[in-house]
Amino acid sequence: MVQQDDKTKLDMPANIKKDVSIFTKALDSGNYSVSFYFEYSKNGKSDMSSFGYANATLDDETSKSMLQRFIFTFEESKVAKNQIEEFDLLKNNKDTFYYLDKDGLNNSKTLINNLESDKVIPSEDLSVLGNNLTKVRGAIAKVCFNNSDQTETYYLFVKVDNFNAFKKRKLSSGFMGNLTNDGVEKIDDNHLFFGIKNIIGFYYHNNTYIINTHSDFERMLFLSSEYFKTASKNIDKLGKNFTNIFKNVNEMKSSLKGKGSSILNRMMARISLDSLEERFSEKNKKETFREIDGIIKQQEFYNSFKNLNIDKENCTITYSDNSKFGFAALLSDRPAKTLLLKRAFME
Repeated sequence: MVQQDDKTKLDMPANIKKDVSIFTKALDSGNYSVSFYFEYSKNGKSDMSSFGYANATLDDETSKSMLQRFIFTFEESKVAKNQIEEFDLLKNNKDTFYYLDKDGLNNSKTLINNLESDKVIPSEDLSVLGNNLTKVRGAIAKVCFNNSDQTETYYLFVKVDNFNAFKKRKLSSGFMGNLTNDGVEKIDDNHLFFGIKNIIGFYYHNNTYIINTHSDFERMLFLSSEYFKTASKNIDKLGKNFTNIFKNVNEMKSSLKGKGSSILNRMMARISLDSLEERFSEKNKKETFREIDGIIKQQEFYNSFKNLNIDKENCTITYSDNSKFGFAALLSDRPAKTLLLKRAFME
């Protein structure tokens, strides 16, 4: 994942406030246009190669509501209250906005390329969705502001529920409507009901994603498949490049599917091979194993790492199925300490 510098993080609150100001002024002046799409999976699989999106018409009030949702989601009081951190596939804090560079992940780049490409065009209407919403990953509102010298474009991404799922939640938390082949219309008894939340899951502008809802971001970017692919590649590289350090590590690939595989894929996708090359080099490996020994003996981490088979004299870690989470946690740098009180915890 592409790392962004500290200045980027410091600029984020000001950037979000600026975006909200742009939306507020446009809403007052009426100087905006909204295109609306339903993102879907062509074959029902969670893979970016299955990406498709379909054009939907909107009435003026629904177009206006997209701007209102943006302003509500990212209003100044929430930006001031929330933490702002770079996207981390192992972190999902409620009171945090995350940001990610367009090139930070393979799918984060591909999604925007698809939306901006002349070769990947949206379906003309919603007939491609069939008579249900099982293919739908979410909704995308493309909001354009026409200034004197250029057009500013934002992509807003919103969660969509079918009616049966949506009615279980508070109906005041979003709007309800129905789908025709043309687009979004008022409720009646002859069409498929759907619900759209009153918040924006995440948005994209100026080469950066700003993420309010972690799960919406991962779903609409098909990230579960990217995590799996990256985790598989990382295991292959561990087996090839660290033959004398990590024993039996190729056996881990069989655990990347099935029960418990989601968190395991995340951890193995997160590891930094460059950092491991340095830490387990001939020059540094003895010191690294001394540090590992100190970590796994701490009371806070004992249960997480008790099944790890570590030989600190010969500098080897032998993988086994009953130690897979401890193995992955160690390599993905999950053991940590608080800055002020130095309390140990697992990220």
